[in-house]
Amino acid sequence: MVAEEALLCRFVWLAGLEELVYQGSQEGGAPWGQPLGRPCPGGGPPPPDTRRHGRTNLLHRATRQGDLVVVNELLRVGYATEAKDEEGRTAVHLACLAGHSELLGALLLAGAAPSGPDVSGRHPLHYACEWEDAEMVKALLSAGACPQARDVDNGWVPLHVAAARGHTNVVLALLDHGAPARPRTLRHELPADLAAQGKHMDCVHLLESYERPASSYPRSSWLHPLHVDRE
Repeated sequence: MVAEEALLCRFVWLAGLEELVYQGSQEGGAPWGQPLGRPCPGGGPPPPDTRRHGRTNLLHRATRQGDLVVVNELLRVGYATEAKDEEGRTAVHLACLAGHSELLGALLLAGAAPSGPDVSGRHPLHYACEWEDAEMVKALLSAGACPQARDVDNGWVPLHVAAARGHTNVVLALLDHGAPARPRTLRHELPADLAAQGKHMDCVHLLESYERPASSYPRSSWLHPLHVDRE
């Protein structure tokens, strides 16, 4: 058992290719193998979507500034949309953070990923819900953003953010898309609780009275036919 426990103690959790490279470059090398004797083939840095964070680039700056002309030109020439800045944010994160709805549409149309955490664990949808812009939220959801993505620090999903800000139209957009109405934070708070704390009573009423549309699939379609062989 002692040997097994000693072996288990050598396991470490690493997030991101850069962290893996950093750990391997420390004194003594990586604890799980031997240092590289020569560079890996291929050359160049790892692809942007494999990194936890990177450096602010031209697309990041243009997005922050709301410069649609420059952003469109960068997208036209194939600029990497998944590159991350020092905070682990892509251009999609930054467009949502700044409330640039038109820029967000251009990025999504170019194939930029609508989801993914930054270094603080927040997804673009969390930032979009800080604004009272339901169309921006709908654009992310239509592109495949997950309405149940959680902020790792507090357990908030986008609905918590919208409810805490009192953005009733954004709350409705999330609910209509199928987001659960009663998710809990790490402190066991419901979206309605956060809305009540901010005295956003219209939002509280919506969350407590919302009724989901009836399913378009009859109950009979949920079951397997009797003739199906279950073996």
